[in-house]
Amino acid sequence: MWDKVPGIAAGPGVVKPGMHVEYLPEHRPGPRRRKRHCYGGVIISVGPKCVKWRPYAWHEDVRTPLEHMRTDAGMHLDMRAHTRAMIAVLDAGRPLPKSPEWCVWSLARHLEHAAAEAAAARAARLARLVPTALDVTARHALTARPTTVQLPRLTVPVPARRTPGVPVGIPAPRAGRVIVIPCGAAKLDRPAPAGELYTGSFHKACRKAADALARPGDTVLVLSALHGLVPLDRVLAPYELRMGQPGSVTGDQLRAQARALRVDRATEVVILAGSAYTAAARQVWPTATAPLEGAAGMGYQLQRLKALREGHALAA
Repeated sequence: MWDKVPGIAAGPGVVKPGMHVEYLPEHRPGPRRRKRHCYGGVIISVGPKCVKWRPYAWHEDVRTPLEHMRTDAGMHLDMRAHTRAMIAVLDAGRPLPKSPEWCVWSLARHLEHAAAEAAAARAARLARLVPTALDVTARHALTARPTTVQLPRLTVPVPARRTPGVPVGIPAPRAGRVIVIPCGAAKLDRPAPAGELYTGSFHKACRKAADALARPGDTVLVLSALHGLVPLDRVLAPYELRMGQPGSVTGDQLRAQARALRVDRATEVVILAGSAYTAAARQVWPTATAPLEGAAGMGYQLQRLKALREGHALAA
């Protein structure tokens, strides 16, 4: 019923360029503004707070807060089919149906509805994937052949060597450098190892530079906003969180994870990440090297990553 504008099916949660909009009655402009343009028009683009639209019979675009506008559902209605339906209802002696509730929603309410539906869809998809993965793991455990158990040989215990400068009872730190790369917003829609989960171009560029810099004995870690310091082979489920948002990992958690991974006392640490993730990693390693530090934007950071990957620049 609401689908007669080419390429646009109007409905709850739909806000896109080409859609007809109008002011909410309580936000219509006064007489002075009304002389300039009319109440409605067509969406040009949608931002996080405002909508850019072109009023009917007007030569300039207008920016208006999302809370002040609504979709003009009547412009998306097939009037012939609507009129026939209304006549049939009247002939049958039934009352005319009310307009859908979403017709009076503001554009901000539409976008909130769309975000809630997308989050519910992701949660449902993940709920379907997790039981499937558990079922595959259980069937593999039932069908796998048992491994042969070999009893250990009796040997004379040899005292463990003590690392200079490390107290007795504390595991020695891992040898080699530590290279930290950030997580990314783009991810697979299924659980996967941290080295495969993130699909964004910036994360992939950081990973390629880390692989080029890594030497035997080095440790490459992903700094996740939700999970903290993660080895590349650790399996993670998709999530939506950025560093600095409520619920993101704290400095105390990062330091505890570094101790558990035996990299908290690493002498050489390279951070290939943006400013937010670099600041988080430096809560563990204050003197770490950050080759991307000072780059004005994403383009300059990608250029430095390419230079590191091709050996035209040093990490220090």
